[in-house]
Amino acid sequence: MTPAGLPAPLPEGPGSIIAAIAYYLAVASAYWIAAALALAFFALRRRPGMEGVILTAAAVWLVLRAVGAILRLSIPCLAVDAESSFGLVVTLVLLCVLPLRLWQRAACLAIVGVTAATRAYILHCQVPGAVVLAIGLIALLALLLWLAGRLPPLRRQWQRLSLAIDNWGARQARVALNPRIMAVLAARLRQHLGFTIEEVQPIGGAGVHASTPVVLRGRTAAGEAHTYFGKIVTWSNWRSSLVFEALTWLQHRDGGPRGPLWASLKTLVEYEHYMLLLFTDLGVPVPRPHGVYRLARGVYVLVTDYLEGAQPLRGAGRVSAGYVAQALHALRRLRDANCAHGDIKASNLVVLPGERFALVDLALADYVAGPRRLARDLADMLVVLAMHHEPEQLVAMACEIIGHEGLRHALRYLHRSRLNVETQKLVPLELPRELRGLIVRETSG
Repeated sequence: MTPAGLPAPLPEGPGSIIAAIAYYLAVASAYWIAAALALAFFALRRRPGMEGVILTAAAVWLVLRAVGAILRLSIPCLAVDAESSFGLVVTLVLLCVLPLRLWQRAACLAIVGVTAATRAYILHCQVPGAVVLAIGLIALLALLLWLAGRLPPLRRQWQRLSLAIDNWGARQARVALNPRIMAVLAARLRQHLGFTIEEVQPIGGAGVHASTPVVLRGRTAAGEAHTYFGKIVTWSNWRSSLVFEALTWLQHRDGGPRGPLWASLKTLVEYEHYMLLLFTDLGVPVPRPHGVYRLARGVYVLVTDYLEGAQPLRGAGRVSAGYVAQALHALRRLRDANCAHGDIKASNLVVLPGERFALVDLALADYVAGPRRLARDLADMLVVLAMHHEPEQLVAMACEIIGHEGLRHALRYLHRSRLNVETQKLVPLELPRELRGLIVRETSG
C-alpha cells in the first residue's frame, strides 16, 4: 500500500485494463464519475431536455469545489481536506441563499467563526495576511450592501430592476406554436370536446414563467361560438418549475406530507388538473378544467374554461370590500379543507366583471397542507389585498372571516423576505410592518 492509502501501481500485463482504470480513478478521487455519468445518461434517456438542469448543477458544483480548493490552499489548517473545505463553502453559501432572519444568519455565522477560531488557536494556525485582508474586504462590502438595502430609495430601485428582469424572464419562457403542435391541438379538441378551433391567440401575463397561455376560440359541435383557455407546458417550463420547487423546498420546508419533488412534466400537468377539480368541489372560484392532452413529446396542454373579461389583480387598481370578502371567504374554504394555493400573488388573483373573485394557476397547490403553508397563504393574501384595498378595513374583515388565531399564525410570514417572490418586488416597503401592527392591535383586544 502507498502512504496515501491507495494500492501500489499495477504491473503491466494482459487482463489488467479494468483494474488499471479503477486504480487511476481512485488516484484522482473521482471514482464516483462512472455512477454520475450513468445517472446523467439514464436521466437524458428518460426525460429529454434535462441537459440544462444537468449542466447548471455541474457548473454550480464545480464552482463550489473550486472555491473550496482555493480555501484549502490558502488556510490548510482550517480546511485540512477537500471534504471539509467543500462543506465550509456550502455552509457559507446556504447562509446567503436561505431566507433567514438577521439574527439567525448571525447565529450560524458565529458557530462557524467560533469553531474556526478555536481550531486555528489549537493548531497555531498562521493565516496569510492577504487572506485576512480579503475576508475583511468581503465583510465590509456585505455590510455596505446591507446598509444600502435599508435605504428606501435604493430598495425601490432594486424592486424596479428585479421586476423588469422578472418580466423579461416571463417573455423568454414562451414557446413558439409551430404548425405541427397546432394541428395536434386542433385534433385533440375536436376528438374529445367536439370543438373546432378557429383562432389561437397567445396572451401575455407578467410573472408567468411555467407555461405559455393561449386563448382558443372556435365553435362547438352544435355550431355555437365558444372560447377555452389553454395552458401549454413544455420541457423548458418544466425546468423553471423544477428550480422553483427546489428553492421552495429549501426555503420553506413544511412539516406536512409532500408529493415527489422531481415530478415528471406529465405528472405536474395532471396534478394541476386534479387540483382544479378539487377546488371546484370546495366551492372556490377557479376555471373549470376540460382535460389534459399530449401535443408532442414533452409538450402538454391543460384546457379550462376561459374567464371572459378577467383582469389580473396586479393591474386592476383599487378593489371594493365585496371583492376582498370573496377572496377571504375562498381562502377560508381552502383552510377548512387543509388545502393551500401555494402561489398567491397579484398575477394569480383575477377580477371578473362585477368585481367577482377567482383564483388561477394551481400548479403549486397542496391538498394536505400543514399549518405553516396555510399561514403563508394567508400572509400572501393579506399583503396582496392590502395593496389594492384599505389595510385597516382588510384586517378587520380578515379577523371576522378567518379568525384571530389564523391571523396570529400568519404574523411570522408578514415580512418582505418571506412573501411570494413576485409580491416582494411589488409591495410597498412599509406595508408588511403596517399589517403586523394592525393584526396585533385587532387580535389583542
